Amino acid sequence: MVGVDSPSRVYAIQKLMSIPEGILEFSVDVASGDALLMYDANRVKLGDVIRTVRNAGYDVLKNSIYLVAALSEEEVFVTRLDGVIECRAFQVTGLMAILYNPLTKSKEALVAAIRRRYPAIRETSEEVERLRDNGDGRGR
Repeated sequence: MVGVDSPSRVYAIQKLMSIPEGILEFSVDVASGDALLMYDANRVKLGDVIRTVRNAGYDVLKNSIYLVAALSEEEVFVTRLDGVIECRAFQVTGLMAILYNPLTKSKEALVAAIRRRYPAIRETSEEVERLRDNGDGRGR
C-alpha cells in the first residue's frame, strides 16, 4: 500500500477492509507500508478490494500489460486470472489493456497464462499502439 505512515491510518484502513465480504485477514506494517491481505476469491474480486483501498485514500502497486487481441471472450477470461485488477478490450484498435498487481503475479506468468489459452495473442506497448493509431483510430 502506498502512503500508509501512521498507526491511526492503519486502523482506518482496517475498518474499511472489514466491509467487503470475503476479506479473511488484513494487516499493515507501518514502517514499510507493506500490507498483507488474504481474501476468498470466490466471495470478493481483487478489483473490489483495491477499490476499497483507494476509497480509503491509498493505492496499491500496479503495472500494465498491453496485448493485441480485443475479443470479449478473452477479456472475461483475463479478468478472472489471479492478480488482474482490470482488463479492457478495445474492438476498434484490437488492443487489450490489463492492469495487474505484480506482487500477486509476475508479468511473465500472467502473459504465459493468457497465451496457454490464446496462443495468438502478442504483447505490445501502449506507445506503439498510439503511434500506429495516431490517436484517432484511423492509423497513419
